[in-house]
Order: sequence, then C-alpha cells, then structure tokens
Amino acid sequence: MARPASSCTQKPTLQFSWPGSGKQTCHVFITQVGPQLIDLITALWFGFVGACVGSFLNVVAYRMPLGLSVVWQPSRCPNCKRPIRPYDNVPILGWLWLRGRCRDCQAPISPRYAVVETVVGAVFFLLAYGEVFSGGLNLHRGPLTDLTGAWHTVWNPYWPLLVTYAVHVTLMALLTVLVLFSLDEMSAPRRFIGVAVALLAGAAIAAPGVWRHAVLAPGVDEPQLAGALVVLALGAAPGASLAWMSRRRAAKRSALKSPAAAEQFNAAIAVMLLGMVVGLRGLATATLPGLAALALFAAQRGRSGARRAALSAAVWIAALVQILFWRPLIDWLWS
Repeated sequence: MARPASSCTQKPTLQFSWPGSGKQTCHVFITQVGPQLIDLITALWFGFVGACVGSFLNVVAYRMPLGLSVVWQPSRCPNCKRPIRPYDNVPILGWLWLRGRCRDCQAPISPRYAVVETVVGAVFFLLAYGEVFSGGLNLHRGPLTDLTGAWHTVWNPYWPLLVTYAVHVTLMALLTVLVLFSLDEMSAPRRFIGVAVALLAGAAIAAPGVWRHAVLAPGVDEPQLAGALVVLALGAAPGASLAWMSRRRAAKRSALKSPAAAEQFNAAIAVMLLGMVVGLRGLATATLPGLAALALFAAQRGRSGARRAALSAAVWIAALVQILFWRPLIDWLWS
C-alpha cells in the first residue's frame, strides 16, 4: 500500500550548531536547502554503486565462461598477470588515470571496461530518478507512495520502493552480462543462468509484493508467494521456449558454438529473465521498444560489435524502457 503523505505533515529540518554560537541553532528547512540538490547527490551515489556493480559484471563476463571464480581471485592484468592495485581499480576513473594501459607492463586495457561501468552507473542513476524519487510513479500500479524525492524515499527509507528498485537494477545487471557474452561470441554458461534464475526467484520469495505490477488479474493488488511465483513462471515461459528451440536448431546444424547460435541463445535467456520480472503483459509491451532497437542496430552497417550483440542489446534496451515507462506503456497499449 502507498504510504500517505499525511504521515509526514511536518517538513523535517536540518539543524546546524555553529561554533561559539552557544544555544543559537540555525534551522534550515529541506525546501530551503533544495530538494533537487539532495536528489542529485543521492542519485550520484546510486550511480557510483552502479559503476562498482558494472566493474563486477566485467569480471563475471570474463571469468565465468572460463570456469574461474568471480569472487575469490583478485583482479589481474591479462598480459603480465600482476594484481591490479586497489587505487587503480576504481570504476571509470581507474581506466582514465591509467590512460587505458597497465601500470606495470603498459599493455592496453580495453575501453569496454570503463564503458560498461559508465553504462551500468547511468542505469542506476536513471532508475533512481525515474523510480525511487518519483515514489514509483513509473510502475504499472504506482505510485507506491505520495511522497517524492530522495529525502522521503531514501534517507527516510520507504522499503517497498527500494526493494522494487533493487530487483529492477538486478535485472538490468544480468541483462548486461548477457550482452557481454554475445560481444565475446559465447553462450551464457549454465552456472550464470542458474544464478540469475535463483536471484530472481529468491527475490519473489522474499518480496512477492514487487510482482504486483506484473500480475494480469486486475483485482489482485498484493500477490502472495504462490501468486508471485506463478507470475514469474509464466513470464519465463516464452524466453525459456525460445532458448530451447534455439539450442535444438543449432544442434541439428552442428553449430552450437557458432557466434549466431550464441547470440540467439543469449537473447532468449534475456527474454526469459525480463519476463520473470515484468510478466507476460509487460513482456508483450516491451516488444515495441525492442523491435525499434533491433531496427536501429540492423542499420549499423560495418559495425560488427553492434550487429554481433544486436538481439541481446535490443532486449536490454526494451527492458530499460519498459521499467522507466511501465505505466504509460501499459495505459497506452492495453487501455
């Protein structure tokens, strides 16, 4: 249920005691400090967390297909094998001040690492504004609360909204790894698929209320555990079917390890994960921005990277658009 605005009728204040002022206290209302500044600082903090997550996703995309640990082994230069220093491992900035080269052997470091960190950080930043600070206005059955802004939703945490945000950024992180797999012309390992499904299923078990926005039945506001799992399973079915058909078709052609087969399989897994979060109706709604993105990638002639990961990248874009504009898209296409 949405938290009513009346629960915070008195605006909280920031209090500063100046040295030597004795009992004199300066009361600064939040409205005078500027809620926009608080929002910006908070969104930048979310963006930094997202950049750190992006750094970890680079590790997952590189190590998991090789069967390496993504947790216990420290980051090393692929060329000289020397450990990367902690101050060189700062997201985005580390690549910039090293000028894209290893500090020890001067071997070039792919700009992809910094690009992924920037993109994931931007996603966390955008969803902070579009979902958290708006009180969940973007959601199908939003808003979750009448109170808006970082002060009322983050610093005075409204947990249903923050948990919903956590599920959505987790989805975007998983889809990002699938795009990286496609760029490397590798199929998503079974271990990654298992972890991804377990994460989303665990979220549905721990917080079934997040799936209220994906429920097809109009009279169900707060699905119970069974309802959330049903929505999750039904949403996963189309993508899982596509993944099975993709594998079967590639096996008949003896092309399981071909780049095209890997891309089709990764895109199908991306559709499955998206469906697990947004449900069947959200998946159908996301088709429109997905097709638009796919047409854009198809027009990029001569750019092998854009074409190589076109399908999974199109699902990534469709997912972001669906989450940011969930409510208006549903109202427009299903009203």
